[in-house]
This record gives sequence, C-alpha cells and structure tokens, in this order.
Amino acid sequence: MSACPEFESLLIDRTTGDLSEEDKALVEQHLLECRSCAAEADGWEKILSAAALRPRSAEERAAVAAMAQRTGLAWRRSERRRSLLQGAAAGFIASAAAAVLLLVTFARQPAAPPLYRTDPSVAALENWASPGPFDGSDTEMEDEREQ
Repeated sequence: MSACPEFESLLIDRTTGDLSEEDKALVEQHLLECRSCAAEADGWEKILSAAALRPRSAEERAAVAAMAQRTGLAWRRSERRRSLLQGAAAGFIASAAAAVLLLVTFARQPAAPPLYRTDPSVAALENWASPGPFDGSDTEMEDEREQ
C-alpha cells in the first residue's frame, strides 16, 4: 500500500518534525482515517529511528563550538607560512636575476683597450717630424763642437 499522494511529503515532514501546528493536526486526523497513510508513517518512523544518531557528548559539542575558531587559526597560520615562502621565493628570484644581469653585462663588455694605442698614420708622422736618437743628428752636432 502507498500513502495518499497529497499526504506523502507531509508524512515525511511529520517524521522529521518539520510540520506546522496546523499541518500537524491535519495529518494526525488523516492518519486516524487512512490505514495506508498510517502504515506509511510507521515505516518512515522505523527508517528514521534506525538511522538516528545518538545525542552528542559534551566533548563533541565543545569541539563543534570551537571548530570555527580553530579553522580560522589554521587558515591564518597556513596563509602566513605561504606568504613567507612566497617572499623567500621572490627574494631568491630577484637575486638570481641580478646575478644573471651582472654576468651578461660583464660578458658583453669589450676587452679593455690597451693603455696606449697609437694610430699608425700618427706614428709615421711623428717619426718623420722628429729626429730619433739614432738618426745621427746628435752626432753631427757633437762633431761640429769638437772642431
């Protein structure tokens, strides 16, 4: 047998205790008159009583009450740890980037020029314009003095 279609949801609500006073009086009156709905209501009560949980202990109630606070603390602790790790990673990446930049900068610099480099044409002009120590000009002057 099955319950009357218009009372099916009301029977479930009656078993869970979610009926208003007005609906509760209507369902109780109907259960006195309809055997199939009364049998359906008894079946729902047996099912829910088998699945009913025992009442919570004082420790369980305290744990449930403190759950929000403990969860918040754990979240803040994990966020702080994540923030520290991100900061360390950012510092490491920044220092590695600076090191790479320095290495690339020094690797691309041309070799240091010699301290004194002369243009060959300038050197030739200087040699032509000024007498060197071995071109005999000094010896000619000494020869003239001796005479």
